[in-house]
Amino acid sequence: MQADDYWGVRVVTDPRVAPGGERIAFVIGRHDRTEDAAVTEIFVAESDGRDPRPFTQRRAHSPRWSPDGRSLAYCAAVDDSMQLVVGSLDGGEPRTLTEGKRSPTTPVWSPDGTRMAFVRLVDDPKPDSAVERNAPTIVRGMRSRFDGIGDLVGKRSHLVVVDVVSGDTTQLTSGDFDCTEPAWSPDSESIAFVSDRRRKRHDQFLRGDLYVVPARGGRSRKLTAGLERTTAPSFSPDGAKIAVLGSRTGGKFWSTHPRVLVADVGTGDVVELGQTIDRPTVGSRYGGCQLAWLDDDTVLTTFNERGSVVLARVSTDPEAPAETLLDGDRLVVAFDAQDGVLAWVEFWLDRLPELQRARIPARGRIRRSTAVTAVNDALSEQLDLRPATRHTHLAADGVEIESFVIEGRGRGRRPGVIDVHGGPIGSHPQHTPRVVLLYQVLAGAGYTVILPNPRGSTGYG
Repeated sequence: MQADDYWGVRVVTDPRVAPGGERIAFVIGRHDRTEDAAVTEIFVAESDGRDPRPFTQRRAHSPRWSPDGRSLAYCAAVDDSMQLVVGSLDGGEPRTLTEGKRSPTTPVWSPDGTRMAFVRLVDDPKPDSAVERNAPTIVRGMRSRFDGIGDLVGKRSHLVVVDVVSGDTTQLTSGDFDCTEPAWSPDSESIAFVSDRRRKRHDQFLRGDLYVVPARGGRSRKLTAGLERTTAPSFSPDGAKIAVLGSRTGGKFWSTHPRVLVADVGTGDVVELGQTIDRPTVGSRYGGCQLAWLDDDTVLTTFNERGSVVLARVSTDPEAPAETLLDGDRLVVAFDAQDGVLAWVEFWLDRLPELQRARIPARGRIRRSTAVTAVNDALSEQLDLRPATRHTHLAADGVEIESFVIEGRGRGRRPGVIDVHGGPIGSHPQHTPRVVLLYQVLAGAGYTVILPNPRGSTGYG
């Protein structure tokens, strides 16, 4: 593999299974060399992999099925900005639900199908006097700029609800704090979200508690206290519980694992699931869901396991062991589950990303799966992707250290490259195809690539 081959790689992200499990929507991303830009398009396929077809013809992402499965909402480029759009599976012109320069993110349908919630950056109110409006900008705290967004001074993320028929919008939250990751209750009456409203929030990252707000507007209710790395809230099917990924460590979260936490909607009491699992949960970087309730007592999520990212179901009984569905040499970087159908994106050090589908068994591992996409098959056949192998050695004190090795092309003695992963937490392989491609380019040039996971690496206990 050579560096120019990167332009031919397609990255599959954000799988979404339609209600009933008969269709799967997903995003295919590529880099346009002529425009020097990333291009993302939404595709829809039958869940058995038949008839994959493009659903959008322009820059689009974040597909979300309507509760009846007949429409697909997504964020798409409209004129010069990203907007929330709804298209029918029966055809016809898509309808744009939002307007303005601020792009909507993380859209989610209400279960009754009448509204959608999303997050949007909102400007602070403008000062009344010209002197105040033209005064120098004063940056207070760490949160002032962010990649892909730019200047954040005087801007906050807040929840907005839009009526799917009329297009009327209502901003549900406001204030000098961020409100993100909306999740609807099953009765469509309230929305859970994550917000950090502590006094030192401007000088800290990765903190936030669960809040609940009436979907028609009203005061937010704080549900938890002292959570960190809180992400991906999801109501249980009966609406009595909310699951999140996060931790309760009193500010020392770098030395602890993020877990599946479940909060009681009525009392706010938080229970940590999978207490017998000495592995961290892994939040998705490629869309899809990060938590999926299979029933009122079982949650599906991913864990880091000795370099792999595996998929497991966890009981709401804190002492119950997790049950692995997908394991082995794979990185499950995105997944979704609906009505017994599971879709996931996986890749490995010697395999390019593709989308898979399977039925969720009543117990035990998934034994058979169907390939939904084959967008990288032709390229993989052309390339000499070097195999990756696991190697272990004993440290001086007897601790076993594992490394991944990709042998370079050629015979005899070859030069080597050792990539030491960052910290304070981390492990190889890194969860991005871009780094995997870099390793394959080096191996294709004759370098043997060594990826050690020294003691303290994530996923080794």
